[in-house]
Amino acid sequence: MEKYKLSHSILTFIYDNPYNMGPVDLVARDVFGLEGFSPNVGIFGDAYLNFGLMGIIIFVVLLGSILVLFDSVAMKSPLILSMTIIIIPSMSLVNSGMFTSLATHGILFAIFVTWLSSTLLHRNEKVVGK
Repeated sequence: MEKYKLSHSILTFIYDNPYNMGPVDLVARDVFGLEGFSPNVGIFGDAYLNFGLMGIIIFVVLLGSILVLFDSVAMKSPLILSMTIIIIPSMSLVNSGMFTSLATHGILFAIFVTWLSSTLLHRNEKVVGK
């Protein structure tokens, strides 16, 4: 089975789509035998469809790096605040591909909001402490 190599999304200008359909449509057709059905493939399914087993490893390392970034941003904020900001967007990883979750399901935005709120809280603590 030929891999997508992100030809259905951000690398469409480099690689041709080998199936002339998106990976979700391919899974619906080949696994479930249905047309017009959209199963949730999640981060691991998306990684495998794009790059095989090596893709799973690469996507997990990339996701780990993003979580380390989030952790470093959330260090200065209260735990409950950072948890409530990231919990809903992180659920999209079960249902969508990683790049889709980062860009359109709010994970990058959650990291930004966490950074902004922790910066504002830290600055207010300095002002109150004077």
